[in-house]
Amino acid sequence: MAVKLSWPVILIAVVVALVVLYLFPVLFLVALIAGAVYAVAYYSRPACPSCRARGTIGLSRSEVVKAEKAYGIVTRTDTTTTRRSDGQGQTVNETSTNRRQERVPTVRTTTRSHYRCSRCGYMYERDSTKEQEDFSREEEQPAKEKIIVEREVAKIPCKYCGNLVDPVRDNTCSKCGAKLF
Repeated sequence: MAVKLSWPVILIAVVVALVVLYLFPVLFLVALIAGAVYAVAYYSRPACPSCRARGTIGLSRSEVVKAEKAYGIVTRTDTTTTRRSDGQGQTVNETSTNRRQERVPTVRTTTRSHYRCSRCGYMYERDSTKEQEDFSREEEQPAKEKIIVEREVAKIPCKYCGNLVDPVRDNTCSKCGAKLF
């Protein structure tokens, strides 16, 4: 149970501390450290924006508002260890590190957290965004379009045997072997 620090509470704590200091100096130091820890813990808790009470704010619910696919920059560190022999015949390990940046698919998730003060009932919400690598999806390839190539072929008859030949592809007749041009 948290005690709200007010002037009467602080005054009583100071009087008790002075009595303990006079009677038990070591106990005074322990009480002083415990009081400092309590004060830091009390003032580090969030205060309600409406009533300014500390320690009364609690998370009532949390929901994912948006999850979108994106690309992010990630810095990776590669470590390579190589073995080599020095001049005296002993094996020496050499380690080198290489840092590189890479563009990776990510999922950017926006979460909305709803908070409520247990003392005055004041409610507010906060959005937070978290981005992490998305290993589940493959690279999305654009849909390949079918390209239909139509070509008109004009075949001419061979002047020796009459076989139809393609003058663009063939230099000789496929039937009799005569030169076309």
